Amino acid sequence: MESRRNKDRTVREDGKPDRARTGRMAAEQMKKEKAAPGKAQEGREKPVQGKADRPKTEKAAPGKARTGRENPGQGKAEMSKKEQLKPEKLSKKKSRCPVSALCGGCTMIDVPYEDQIQGKQKVLEELIGEFVTPDPFIRMKAPEHYRHKVTSVFAPDYRGRPVCGIYREGTHEVIPVKSCLIEHIQADRIIQTIFRLLADFRIRVYDEDMDRGLLRYVQIRAARATKEIMVTLVLTDPVLPSRNTFVKKLVKLHPEITTIVINVNDRNTTMILGNRETVIYGRGYIEDVLCGKRFRISSRSFYQVNPLMTEKLYNIAIDCAALSGKETVLDTYCGIGTIGIIAAPLARRVIGVELNAEAVRDAQQNIRMNGLTNVEILQGDATRFMMELAAAHGDHIAAGQENSGSAVSGKIFTGKPGKGVLTESEEGIPVKSWEGLLMETEESIPAQSWESLFPVPGEDTPDILSPDALPGNVDVIFMDPPRSGSTEDFMRAACTLRPKKIVYISCSPWSLQRDLAFFTQNGYSVRKAIPVDMFPFTGGIETVVLLTHNV
Repeated sequence: MESRRNKDRTVREDGKPDRARTGRMAAEQMKKEKAAPGKAQEGREKPVQGKADRPKTEKAAPGKARTGRENPGQGKAEMSKKEQLKPEKLSKKKSRCPVSALCGGCTMIDVPYEDQIQGKQKVLEELIGEFVTPDPFIRMKAPEHYRHKVTSVFAPDYRGRPVCGIYREGTHEVIPVKSCLIEHIQADRIIQTIFRLLADFRIRVYDEDMDRGLLRYVQIRAARATKEIMVTLVLTDPVLPSRNTFVKKLVKLHPEITTIVINVNDRNTTMILGNRETVIYGRGYIEDVLCGKRFRISSRSFYQVNPLMTEKLYNIAIDCAALSGKETVLDTYCGIGTIGIIAAPLARRVIGVELNAEAVRDAQQNIRMNGLTNVEILQGDATRFMMELAAAHGDHIAAGQENSGSAVSGKIFTGKPGKGVLTESEEGIPVKSWEGLLMETEESIPAQSWESLFPVPGEDTPDILSPDALPGNVDVIFMDPPRSGSTEDFMRAACTLRPKKIVYISCSPWSLQRDLAFFTQNGYSVRKAIPVDMFPFTGGIETVVLLTHNV
């Protein structure tokens, strides 16, 4: 009879764990996740326009597949709610997490951490090994409860009773979750308190099949350094029953909450956040400290979910740039300006480009909070900006030029009062007034008015990029694109500008492989690749890559 040891192929003949085999198994699991259609991978969350939460897909017709929330997979199973089995009946394998087999978020929750790292290292080496040998992974010492942004779905179960948690893998059935091994502990506790308050305040959860109900999601953002906590209630209507009483009750139970925001999402969609917001408690944002700089974070702005490892990630990226204080730096896909602001004391000039309007607003405040005078933020699409910048320097961009449109909306925000450029006045407000408006009256301005103040550029936007905003020679480009990677137009423009160094922060080794192939065929060499384990227990792989121009 075959022994139990022989059956367990992750155990060696001497009885010790076979690290090499389990590492290979972890690598294979990540490959399956990549190959599986519709399955979401843990990692950086990106917006459609900028770095807020990336929407999933529009609501599908009954019986058709559609996406889930942040962690789960997608594709709705064709069965009614009554036919869907309860989690405890489906999960047979004993796991550290009772719903690990269902949610699809932590695909390696039961894999030893060392084996996870080996598996990720193997995947990365296979994908980019032709360009460079990756350094060993930078690891977390305590790889649990690292997610400082937590989103919980509120919905009725198949009996009509309210539940909160995450979508079951491959469906839109909500699996009740009270706590998660990778999520911020206090965030989970606040979500459970809100769930218990539903009955007292007669708050109905949203039923997406019937398209009725009030509460869709609760999102918690927690600052690691300042301990500030923001609660965002995603509702279908801006009116919350007994709002003041609800706020008092919640804050009394959780005095660590510093602000509460109502986000209105009344669209028939699987997007998490809507465009309208009302602050009902506190300032409407939180602040955190990262690499010695202070940052303001609002509900829709992108901020890495693992702040501890983010410090290591950004320090590595800035070390790769080896700035001397004389460089002009472009921080593309800059979000709230984190990388550029951290790098600013080491550079002559930093220009950030970000499409998301709210992130630009936060970036402007962050520049001011940190007392910087050499950082500017442009609101616009990074690819279009790069193409216009390359064209302005007298070079021709071969592909995509005819449909490039305009790069920016014409608003340049700078830490120097009155130094910005506004060639077309928005609603008659000069640049200097924008700063006062942001500083003094932001909380009194309705959320929807911010959309008019920071319009998203469209195809018909006139070319209003001021020549004064354009840098001369660009020495370093930081690029931190979405999981899908950069665009060919962006990379072609970057190669046209010929910066001495490009620091590429990747959250997907698959798109990184494709992009490195482009750069190496267009005048750049890969000097180093340093992976950072931003998302333990998942297949997420974050990598900092240094490219230098071939002289």
